[in-house]
Amino acid sequence: MKQKAGRNDPCPCGSGKKYKACCIDKDKPKPKGKLTAKWLNAPAGPDLMEKTFGEAMQANRAFTQIKNKETKTEEGESA
Repeated sequence: MKQKAGRNDPCPCGSGKKYKACCIDKDKPKPKGKLTAKWLNAPAGPDLMEKTFGEAMQANRAFTQIKNKETKTEEGESA
């Protein structure tokens, strides 16, 4: 009956190293594929940028809309 090598025993492959420094990782099954994390219950609500800079972003959108309207009216007058 063959006995399993302990961590500090000489490696059964004959390299002369300890089993833990040589073949212990080869005997463990390797996971298949890449592991990825996914939200099971994704949090609802605004994203971090909206949460942090919400008022400034709204003001910037309003300013941009007003500026675009002014630009369009100026272009209409010059045409």
